Amino acid sequence: MPYVITQPCEDLKDATCVEVCPVECIKTTPEARQYYIDPEICIECEQCVFVCPVDAIFIDKEVPAEWTSYIDANTLFFQQTKEMLVPLPLEQAEQMLQAVYREAAEVHAAVGVAVVDEAGELILAGHMDIAPPDSEEAAVNKAFTSAYFQLPTHEVGPRLQRLDATADVPADRLVAVPGGLTVLTVGFMVGAIGVAGGSPEQNIRCARAGLAAFNP
Repeated sequence: MPYVITQPCEDLKDATCVEVCPVECIKTTPEARQYYIDPEICIECEQCVFVCPVDAIFIDKEVPAEWTSYIDANTLFFQQTKEMLVPLPLEQAEQMLQAVYREAAEVHAAVGVAVVDEAGELILAGHMDIAPPDSEEAAVNKAFTSAYFQLPTHEVGPRLQRLDATADVPADRLVAVPGGLTVLTVGFMVGAIGVAGGSPEQNIRCARAGLAAFNP
């Protein structure tokens, strides 16, 4: 039972709900009249309800009768927007890898790097000649983790601790160490990048350089 944003949001289109959402499931586009909640991601935490200045958000089974059409509107927004997103192509992933290598050379680090798609499936991975032997595998796990949680890996710690033991992913694939970042376009995740082999600061800096090379 996800939450639904209804008509009053059209009067203000306030972004306070976006700021408090722990799973980043509230989105909009410049031309859209309001914000929308992704029913596939919403965890029913109520944080958006508490901060909405116009009382526009309801659990789906409690949406007022005159606004029930907004249940479908929230779902349709994400169906249409996700359909328009272009998957992260191999050529872009290669450009991102090369940008990471250049940045790593600048900061005197030797790293492995990986780029995955929005589902965490590997697009491309590699490592510098003098990178630690396990750096590429570690980078893959960081990219996968970032895509899985739709968060930078240095922010997933609390959610990783709450993850149920029956989750549909091997625990050793999920890591809460710096170096994994999501790849976004128009506010939606299309993939993630992971960097390993340097210090935490170097890994994040190199991953950001890879993101900067992404040109949707």
